[in-house]
Amino acid sequence: VQAACSQMIEELGFELAEMEYAKEPDTGWVLTFYIHKPGGVDLNDCEKVSRAIEPIVDELDGSDEAYYLSVSSLGLERPFKKTRDFQRYLDEEIELRFYVPIDLAGLAHVAGEEAPEKSKKKTKKNKSKELHGLLRCVEEGQIAIEIEGICYDIARESIALARPHLTWGRSEHGKR
Repeated sequence: VQAACSQMIEELGFELAEMEYAKEPDTGWVLTFYIHKPGGVDLNDCEKVSRAIEPIVDELDGSDEAYYLSVSSLGLERPFKKTRDFQRYLDEEIELRFYVPIDLAGLAHVAGEEAPEKSKKKTKKNKSKELHGLLRCVEEGQIAIEIEGICYDIARESIALARPHLTWGRSEHGKR
């Protein structure tokens, strides 16, 4: 189902970001397709995709369970889960929260330059549990975030939460 629907969704100009099948307390089983496109997703987009994939889902669904089909955008503040989620926000502001405060002193380098050898000096005042800045690089196990012209290389495993940093009234990404 996912592969066939993903192909149809891509033909319509969207990306299938995630598919979820969950039992909701009041409605029963819900099959949700989360879609994305640059510039954002609106209600008309969700309706267009829903109408296109409904026959595919009906044809390929092998279960006897009744379910609701839902198509949704990723949402404004949806946390990043996969590498692709980070990649969508390259060169945009993001928020990071960490499991434990991280020492920024050993992670810093000037934006646009290679990171130097890790600094041995650690001080309590350089530790932070939350940051926001421009996402500059995404690799499988690491990201780079720029804050006031300084880039910090951060291991993804240290990140408890990453999501877009919202600034109301001035978004280049538009609706989401």
